[in-house]
Amino acid sequence: MTAVPKISKKDIVGRKKELPNLRKSILKKNQTLLVNGMGGIGKTTLAAVYVNEYFDEYDHIAWLTLGENENSLEEAVVSNAPLLTHLDLKDAPPVNQLALCLNALCNMKSPRHKLLVLDNADDHLARHYDELPKSRGWHLIVTSRNRISDRFPVIKLGFLKEDEAMRLFKKFNDAFSDDEVRTIVNGVELHTLAIELLAKSSKRNAWNMETVLSAIERDATASVDAAHNNNEKIKRIKTYFTRIFDVSHMGDHEIHLLKQFVALPNEWIDDEFLGTILQREKLDWAEEFQSVLENLCENGFVMTDAAEGKRKGKWKGKRKMHPVIVEALSPRLDIAVDDIGLLIERVTGLLKLDYAKDNPVDKFPFVPFGDSVLRRLPDDASSEMSVLKNNLAKIYRNLGDSIKARELLESALASDIRNFEKGHPTVAVDQSNLASVYRDWGEYEKARKLLESALESDIRNFGEGHPNVATRQSLLGVVYRKLGEHEKARDLLESALASDIRNFEKGHPTVAVDQSNLASVYRDWGEYEKARKLLELALESDIRNFGKGHPNVARCQSLLGVVSEGLGKYKRARTLLELALESDIKNFGEGHPKVARCRSNLGKVYRNLGEHEKARKLLELALKSDIENFGEGHPSVAILQTGLGLVYGDLGEHKKARELCQKACDTCMVVFGENHPHTKTAKANLDFVITKQRAGGKRG
Repeated sequence: MTAVPKISKKDIVGRKKELPNLRKSILKKNQTLLVNGMGGIGKTTLAAVYVNEYFDEYDHIAWLTLGENENSLEEAVVSNAPLLTHLDLKDAPPVNQLALCLNALCNMKSPRHKLLVLDNADDHLARHYDELPKSRGWHLIVTSRNRISDRFPVIKLGFLKEDEAMRLFKKFNDAFSDDEVRTIVNGVELHTLAIELLAKSSKRNAWNMETVLSAIERDATASVDAAHNNNEKIKRIKTYFTRIFDVSHMGDHEIHLLKQFVALPNEWIDDEFLGTILQREKLDWAEEFQSVLENLCENGFVMTDAAEGKRKGKWKGKRKMHPVIVEALSPRLDIAVDDIGLLIERVTGLLKLDYAKDNPVDKFPFVPFGDSVLRRLPDDASSEMSVLKNNLAKIYRNLGDSIKARELLESALASDIRNFEKGHPTVAVDQSNLASVYRDWGEYEKARKLLESALESDIRNFGEGHPNVATRQSLLGVVYRKLGEHEKARDLLESALASDIRNFEKGHPTVAVDQSNLASVYRDWGEYEKARKLLELALESDIRNFGKGHPNVARCQSLLGVVSEGLGKYKRARTLLELALESDIKNFGEGHPKVARCRSNLGKVYRNLGEHEKARKLLELALKSDIENFGEGHPSVAILQTGLGLVYGDLGEHKKARELCQKACDTCMVVFGENHPHTKTAKANLDFVITKQRAGGKRG
C-alpha cells in the first residue's frame, strides 16, 4: 500500500526477546500496540524488523512517519501519495483527506490481516484513537517516546545489555579493545543510536579513544548515515541529537524542569530529595510540579524507575536524565544563573561547611551536585557562583583534592575582586580559604600574603574582637609557624584563643581548634606539657561536641600522640595515633593526605619503640601517598623522606637512607631557605645518617 522500511533481524544486535514479544502482544491485545521508549533507543528499528519478518502475512501494509505537532497525522496522510492513490483519495479536498483515509482503512476488507505502523507519534495522536483502524483484521503498531494514552497496550523498550551494546559498536568498528568498547558504551549509558553514531564516526574519521569519549560534548563531525535519519548523512552528532530531542513545543514549567535536570548530576535522585533540592515549595506552580515531572517522564525526556503506587502520599520513584539527552538539550536551553537560581541556592547551602558543628564527610555526597552546576555555568562570575565555588572548594580540600580546591578558589577570588573590592569581607573569606590551600601545597609565602591582607580587611570592617578576626589570626599563626616565625605564630594564636573564649566559651569547637594550633607551636619549642594540656582540653571538647568518629577528634588524637611521643610516652602515643589512623582511613580513604600524615606520625612512634619494620611499612605508604598527592618537591614529602631515611638507617640500609635524607635536605633548602628550622633539622638528620653509614659500612 505504501513504501515501508524493512530491516532483517539478522542485521540488528540484541532485541531477541522484544520481537517475539511484539508479535505475541499484537495478536493477543486487541491487535493494537504502543512501542514506547526514549528517543534513539531502537523503536523504529524494531517496527521495521517486525515488518520484514512478518511481511508475507499481511495483505496490506501502510507506514506513516509522524512529526511532533498537532497536525502530524494529517500531514503524514496528505503527503503520502501512494496511500491516497491506493485508496482513490488523491483528488479529494486536502482538508478532508485524513478523515476519508481513516474511514477507508477502517472499512477495508481483505482475506488476511492488514498492518498500519504510525512511527514517531506524540500525544496529539490520542484524539484520533477512535478513528484509527483497530478492527476488521487490522494490526496497529505505534512507536512513540510518549505514553500517548492509557488505551494503548504498551511494550516498553529498554536499553541494550552491555554485551549487546558492545557487539553493536563492534559491528561498525572493531578497532578498539574490549575494555575500550566497554568504556565507550557505558559512557553513553548503552544508548543505541549514540553507540551506532560513535562507532561509525570513529571508524570513518579514525578517532582515538579520547576523541570518541568527547565526541558528543564537542559536537564532533560525523558525516555518517543512519537508518534513524532515513539513511541520510548525519553531519554532527550533538546537533543531530538536539534535533531529535526538540523542546520548542514545551511550556514554561516543563522548560524550567528540563533546565534543572540538565544542571543536576548524572545519578538517580529520589523524588523527595528532588523536590527538596529544586526547592519545589518556592515555586508558584508547586502544586503542578509532580504532574509536570510525570509529563517529562512520559515524553521520554526524564527516566524513572518509579515503583508503582504511593506510600504516605509520596511517590516512591527515582529520576534522572540520560547523559545523551543532557548533551542534546544543554545548547538549546542556554542555561543562566537566574534559570537555576533555587537549585544553586540549595546546593550551595548543602555544601556549606561549618567546622563548629559539621562533619565534612557528611558533605561529600553533595559534591557531584556542585560540580554539575559549575559544568553548566563554567564562565559565570556572579557572586552566587563564587559562594558555591568557595563551599565546594572546602569540601574538595577535605576530600584531599587540593588541586581542584585551588582552581575553584582562585576563580572565586578573581570574580569577587571584580564584583566588590579588595577590602570587602567576601574577598577576605576568599583569601583566607585560598591561603589554606596554598598552605597545603607548601606555598607559605603566598598563604601569608593573602592572610595578612584578609586580617587587615577584617580588622577594618569588624574590629579587633570579632570572631572573623580571630579566625584569620589563627590561620595566619599556623602559616607563621610553617615559616619558622614561632614568636609571631604564638602571639597570633594566643590572641585568637583569648578572643574566641570571650566570644564563645571554653568548650566551643572553635576554641578547640585554637588550642590545638597553639599546642603545635608549644611543641615546636619543646614545651610539651603546655602542648599536652591544651590538646587534652581540645580532645575532650571535640569528643563531647562531635563524637569519637569525627575527623576533628582524630586530628586532636594525632597531635596529642605526637606530643606524647615528645614526652617519652610512646605506648600512649601509639594508642592515640592508631585510633586516629583508623578513624581517618574510615572517613577519607587510604590515599588521603590526612591518612599519610597520621601514618607518618605513627611510623615515628614505632621507630622509637624499636618496631622498625612496622615503621618502614607505614612511612613507605605515607611517602607514596604524598608524592601522588603533591609531587616530589613538597615539604610534607621532605619530612617523610627524612623519617623513612632514618628508619632505613636503623635497618642498616644506609645507601637508601642517605639518598632520601639528601632529597629532603634539597627540598627544604628550596622551599624554606638555609636558616629555616626545617632545613636545619633536615641537614642534621642527613649528617647523622652519613655518620652512621661511615661507622657501619656501605651496606646498600
